[in-house]
Amino acid sequence: MELLALGDVFRYQEHEYVYLVGSGEVTYAARILDEETTRLFLRSVERESARATSGRVSIEEKPVYAFVMLETPSYQGKAAHYGFPDIDNRAPEFQKLGTLIDKDIALLREEIIKSRGVPLKLKELIAE
Repeated sequence: MELLALGDVFRYQEHEYVYLVGSGEVTYAARILDEETTRLFLRSVERESARATSGRVSIEEKPVYAFVMLETPSYQGKAAHYGFPDIDNRAPEFQKLGTLIDKDIALLREEIIKSRGVPLKLKELIAE
């Protein structure tokens, strides 16, 4: 497998992902949604935010809403969503397609660290 670093973009099973971190057994990655899926996803987030009440789990605690809007020119207008299952390291090799801009990488790291909707192991690894 090509060595990947935080913010590198790769293809896996017909989708593009942003590499976050790896632990010996799994690779943590954020899926890059296409523009149409991003629009539908944002509408869903808006509806859920509008319905949120003090008695319900906040939107920040739901993994389905763990995402960052990208500004990297090739991915502008798309969301990087890390509420998907982790990728098993026994999977085929990943081919690096490019790297996000520093601002997007910093936003991903910040959102993961402050989010309550992502695995604790991912938070620990990304904070190292």
